[in-house]
Amino acid sequence: MLLLFLFIKSISMSFASNVFSRVFLFVLFVNFLLIGNLSAQNIKTINIEDETLAFAARSIINSTKYCALITIDSVGEVHARMMEVFPLGDDFTIWFGTNVKSRKVQEVRNNPKVTVYYSNPDGSGYVTVFGKAQLIDDANEKSRLWKKEWVNYFTDKKDFVLLKLIPQKMEIISYKHGINGDKETWRAVNYEFKNK
Repeated sequence: MLLLFLFIKSISMSFASNVFSRVFLFVLFVNFLLIGNLSAQNIKTINIEDETLAFAARSIINSTKYCALITIDSVGEVHARMMEVFPLGDDFTIWFGTNVKSRKVQEVRNNPKVTVYYSNPDGSGYVTVFGKAQLIDDANEKSRLWKKEWVNYFTDKKDFVLLKLIPQKMEIISYKHGINGDKETWRAVNYEFKNK
């Protein structure tokens, strides 16, 4: 406010002809613009507690039966497919069951960077998780996550393999929980997982 007052007062001096007054006026004007821009940026900052983000993300993920698993093939093409959702791990570890001969398994072997997209059925939000996938062929883990209805898809359980996604980052929008994107860019709220 003081800068605004000085700026207005400088204008009222009828633009004195000496160079010093013009430079002073210019510096005040630039400072006023910079402070105004910094204040506007601070207003747009989204500050949401980690627990709120985690709760909202779990709520969306747990409300979906299917999600999209997105991989990249050896020539850089992106492939998305619908996957059945497993219960989410405490640390947001994501599991999938699939056929060891499937295209996604080869793609994960070549490039473990994957994306998983969950959308709230009522359209009120979504979660996108980015991370690295691992192929898990451990008998105990496979038994723990096996679903009896899969017997129709796997004639031989040796073809069954797990994909384990270690999350690195997630983006979330949840209107129900007050988590909205940036007003200007529409960018979702980002969360980076620690120690991942």
